[in-house]
Amino acid sequence: MFELRPYQEKFISDIREQFAEGNRRVCGVMPCGAGKTLATADMTKKSAAKGKRVVFMVHRKELIEQTSKTFTALGIEHGIINAHVKPNYELPVQIASVQTLINRLDKVAPPNFLIVDECHHIEAETYKKIIAHWNCHMLGLTATPIRMGGRTLHDSFDELVIGPSIKQLINDKYLANYEYFASECLNLDGLVERAGEYTNKSMSRVCDRMEVMGDVVQSYIDQALGRKAICYCVNIEHSKHLADSFNARNVRAAHLDCETSALERADIIERFRCGEIDVLCNVELFGEGFDVPDMDCVILARPTKSLTLFIQQAMRPLRIDPSKPDKKAIILDHARHYDRFNDLSVTRHWTLDPNPPKEPGERPGPGGVKKLRQRVGNMLKLFDSTDTLTKIVEHFKALEKIRGYKKGWAAFQALEYADSLEDCQEIANACQYKKGWGFYKWRDIVSKRQAHH
Repeated sequence: MFELRPYQEKFISDIREQFAEGNRRVCGVMPCGAGKTLATADMTKKSAAKGKRVVFMVHRKELIEQTSKTFTALGIEHGIINAHVKPNYELPVQIASVQTLINRLDKVAPPNFLIVDECHHIEAETYKKIIAHWNCHMLGLTATPIRMGGRTLHDSFDELVIGPSIKQLINDKYLANYEYFASECLNLDGLVERAGEYTNKSMSRVCDRMEVMGDVVQSYIDQALGRKAICYCVNIEHSKHLADSFNARNVRAAHLDCETSALERADIIERFRCGEIDVLCNVELFGEGFDVPDMDCVILARPTKSLTLFIQQAMRPLRIDPSKPDKKAIILDHARHYDRFNDLSVTRHWTLDPNPPKEPGERPGPGGVKKLRQRVGNMLKLFDSTDTLTKIVEHFKALEKIRGYKKGWAAFQALEYADSLEDCQEIANACQYKKGWGFYKWRDIVSKRQAHH
C-alpha cells in the first residue's frame, strides 16, 4: 500500500488548484527522487475512476518500465504504447513513448488529461505535434523547468507549481545527505561552445587525456572506493578508456552506451545492482529515470553548459536507501560544474518569464583567477550537506586560496545557503566581517527573493 508524503499531497493539491483557476497547461516542479511519478499516478488513478482518459508520456524505455511498475503497484490498469509491445487502446490509461506515439495518434482516443514526464524536452518538434493534435489539459513534470541555454518554458505552460526544495527534502530525510568534491586545479581551457553547449570534439580533446582520466580513477579510489558509482563521460571512446583505466586499477567497471545491445545492457545493469560491478561508465544513459537506491556515488567527468543535465546527473545517488538510513552520497566533480552552477541544494528561482539573460543558477566565472595547473589526484571537499555555515565558509576559503580567487569570494558563495539574518551574521563572523555586513546582506537577499515572487 502506497502512502503519499505530505509534500506530495500538497503538490497535487496545488496543481488541481491551478487547473481549477482555468490554467490548462501546468508545469509541476520537484527535485529528482521526490516521487513525481507516484504523485501523478495518484492523480491518474482518480481521473480514470471519474471516466477520464489519461496519457502519461515519456521519452525513454527505462521510464516506461518504471512508470508501468508504479501504476501496476497502485492497481492502475493501463496500456503501453511502445515499439514491440502489443497495444490495448481500449484502456482509459496509457503510458506512451513519445517516439512511438507520434506515429499512432490516429489510433489513440483523445485523452482528457496529458501528463508529460521530463517536460524540459517539451519544445522538441515531436512533443509540439502531439500536444497540438490533442489540445487537452496538460501537466508537465520536471526537476528543472528550463531548456538549453537557460530558455524558460514560457511558450509551453501557463503556470508553475513549485514543490519542496532539495534542502527541505534532505532535512526531512526524503533525500540522502551528500559530500561534494571537486578537482583542485583542473584546467579545462580549450572547451569550445556552440549552440549553448560544449562541442563533443573539444570535450574529447580536453577530457580524454591520461592525466585527467588518471585523476578520475584516483579520486574514486581515494574518496569512494567500494561504492556503487555512475560515471558520466564525454563520448563512447572516453567512456571505454575510463572503464579500462578503472579495471587496470582493480576497480570493477563496465561501459555502456546507446549502441550496447539490450541483452548486454540488461545484464550489466543487473550486475551493477547486485554489486558485481562498482562503476558504470556511460554516455548520457542514466541522467533521467535510473533508480538504484543503494547507489551512493556519481562521477561527473563530462563538462556541460546545461544546468538541467548537471542536476539530473549529480542527483542520481541522493535517493534514500531503506537498508541504509544514514546513507551519505559522494559527488566527484571533474568538470568544474560547481564554478558554473553552484551546489545542488542552493535555492533556484524558477520562472516562466520569457527570455531570461542567463540560465537560472549559472554564475559568471570569479574574477582574478590565476592560471590553473593540472594537479593529478587532488580533490577538495567543497560542500557537505550536514555542515554548519561556519564549516561551509572554511571549505570556500580553502578553494579561494587554492584557485587564487579574489578575497571575499568565499563569503559570497556561503550567502547562497543563508535562510535567515542569523545565517548571514554567522557567515560574517566566520569571515571576520562587521556584524552590519550580515544585516545588509540579509536585506539584499530578502529583496531579491521578493522580486522573484
